[in-house]
Amino acid sequence: GEVLIGTRGGGLLRFNTGRGISPVLSERIYFDPINPSGLGNIVVSLCEDRFSNLWVATFDGLKQYSQKHDPAFVSIRHNPDDSNSPSHDVISSIWCSPYGEIWMGTAEGLNRMVWKDGEQAWKIDRYKDKSGSDNLLGGNKIQTVEGLADGSLFISTKREIKFFNPETRKFYKKKSVNDTLAVYGMKNVLCSSKDSKGNLYLGFAVGGL
Repeated sequence: GEVLIGTRGGGLLRFNTGRGISPVLSERIYFDPINPSGLGNIVVSLCEDRFSNLWVATFDGLKQYSQKHDPAFVSIRHNPDDSNSPSHDVISSIWCSPYGEIWMGTAEGLNRMVWKDGEQAWKIDRYKDKSGSDNLLGGNKIQTVEGLADGSLFISTKREIKFFNPETRKFYKKKSVNDTLAVYGMKNVLCSSKDSKGNLYLGFAVGGL
């Protein structure tokens, strides 16, 4: 088997693994080989879509890595003149849904991308939470995105936890969730992961796991 590890400034690492043996580094993948320590090589999130393409969130846009395509890399970056591009180049989290969507948490809101595998093309929709005008900026600096069993999305920002309904295209909050975090002094979700039973684990900058 193999394990892929995203690094902060060192690109993507591929390790060969096996039972009873130590992992062996087999490849280092730079998305910006000219500038190895650049923003394009800060890898913060990975997911694999239903076409077996690997999607990589970086601080310089969304990258796709697929050995079946030529070229193997596709870079999708923010373009201020093109609404069919990510809201921002800083993408902190991605989640690949079973329906072929790639959801991106960016520094300026939530993005939904549908990838057209045979055409090497995409369609991006952008969403911002405008429910609190006094918190418009901080409330849209998304840290993590995870899909939930009921079809909604779990979303964390540096300030709070919220949810998104893809059908109504609306953000909403659960007071009980944020109240519980406040009781235990837990702030700023940095990472999230789901187990095989659907339990969601959150790593906080303050407050532990």
